[in-house]
Amino acid sequence: MATSTLREQSPRVVKWTREKYLRMAEMGLFDDVKVELIYGEIIEKMGMNPPHAWVLEFLHGALIQIFAAQNGYRVRCQSPFLAADESLPEPDLLVARGERNAFQASHPSSAVLVIEVSDSTLPFDLNEKAALYAQSEVPEYWVVDVRAEVLHVHTHPIASQSFEKGFGYQTVTRLTKTDSALLPEVSASLRIAEFFPSAA
Repeated sequence: MATSTLREQSPRVVKWTREKYLRMAEMGLFDDVKVELIYGEIIEKMGMNPPHAWVLEFLHGALIQIFAAQNGYRVRCQSPFLAADESLPEPDLLVARGERNAFQASHPSSAVLVIEVSDSTLPFDLNEKAALYAQSEVPEYWVVDVRAEVLHVHTHPIASQSFEKGFGYQTVTRLTKTDSALLPEVSASLRIAEFFPSAA
């Protein structure tokens, strides 16, 4: 009696290209939900609680004030970034080199600084997002941990098989509310304590 053996197979994950993702967005498929494209996967962005919104508003204002005094920088808030690997994240904050009209026709593909304000998505921001921004050669990446009230500063992006996705940051510094963070390319710093509502 003949028997057949079924081979076990994992479900195939469909990876989306940036072009297809943008086409779906133009068709209105994401009108009711906030999403971003990370490593070919469409990721739903979490809602923003009041502390998250407070930190984002403070940092946005502080970066605009600091970088507005410099020529050739733009501060973008929750706007698309043409990252590596066909990804299209929308980081909470991004500082890019460019004049006032630099990004009218296209989103930036490089950045001086990327910031994610994080609470419920902290592991994702510290791992997958860090790998993506390192692969995109973002020289400095900040993750603001709203719950613990600390800042994780990632610097020196490198390619290495020691990282799960092959890319990461050589240096990760954890700053607390007694510390200050130096901003890249400008002579300015921000006190970590000022990031959080408890210091207001």
